[in-house]
Amino acid sequence: MRNSMLPTAFLNLQEQGATGGLGAQRKRSTTATRMLVILKPKTGAPVRRYVRRRNRFLPVRVIVKINLPQIGEVEQTTDLSDFRDVDGVKVPLAIIASSAIQRSRHPAITKVEHNTKVDEALFSKPGGQD
Repeated sequence: MRNSMLPTAFLNLQEQGATGGLGAQRKRSTTATRMLVILKPKTGAPVRRYVRRRNRFLPVRVIVKINLPQIGEVEQTTDLSDFRDVDGVKVPLAIIASSAIQRSRHPAITKVEHNTKVDEALFSKPGGQD
């Protein structure tokens, strides 16, 4: 997760100590061209991000290798779609993550708000235990 460099991998790329470069472009249909952007973080595995040129370079797929102690290295793919405008920022409301061992569709996102107050009690352990 650290290598995802939230809110976007392209923001402060050099400050994060990462390098990036363009990979191959390929057509999926007559109108959709995907560009591969390879980001190499300071530590960890490179992240392959596919962006769609016709959609103003929104990310549509992210592929990263993760190391799971139980089974070793696994490639995880996250597909992003259903982008909506929220306060001038495009946000994906449909997210599907998959790997060789699992596939999960994130619950339907119905509302996105930026910079809202969050109750600190949500981060405490149940039963008042710290």
